[in-house]
Amino acid sequence: AAIAAADLTPAMAAAFDRYARLTEQRITAEVSSPSEFLWIDTLRQDQRADVQRGLRQGGVIIERMQTRDGTQEIGVPDGLIHHWVGTVFVPGTSVKEAVALMQDYDRHSKYFAPAIARSKMLQREGNRFRVALRFHVKKIISVTMDTENEAEFFHPAADRAYSRIRS
Repeated sequence: AAIAAADLTPAMAAAFDRYARLTEQRITAEVSSPSEFLWIDTLRQDQRADVQRGLRQGGVIIERMQTRDGTQEIGVPDGLIHHWVGTVFVPGTSVKEAVALMQDYDRHSKYFAPAIARSKMLQREGNRFRVALRFHVKKIISVTMDTENEAEFFHPAADRAYSRIRS
């Protein structure tokens, strides 16, 4: 059975904008720090060791994230914010090669199947992209989400790059 999407209300949009602004402030602080550039760098030492072990064994680490406003949770009236971080380790790959792969949106459905069922770059202006992605997840039920995303890539140093992606 298909379920129609809800309409975006002004209250939902305002909550999302607040969440995104606070998240981007946190990320800006982290990536400007030489010691906390990667998400894994922010973990406790014991957690970091476990994650590094999983990555070296070829694992993909996906963690749910939550941005708070101080100690307060950011509520979204009649809506949800999905905020995730994904980490992989690809030995022998340069930052330039990794960024080229991530910017090859027309082939994300090939690279990241079956989670991404369809992908298409809609527009590119330098390091800014507008892309359409169809996500498909099958657990007990199947869920398919058609999303339009804006991605921007940043290169703070020759050995570092990161992106911000909003859907």
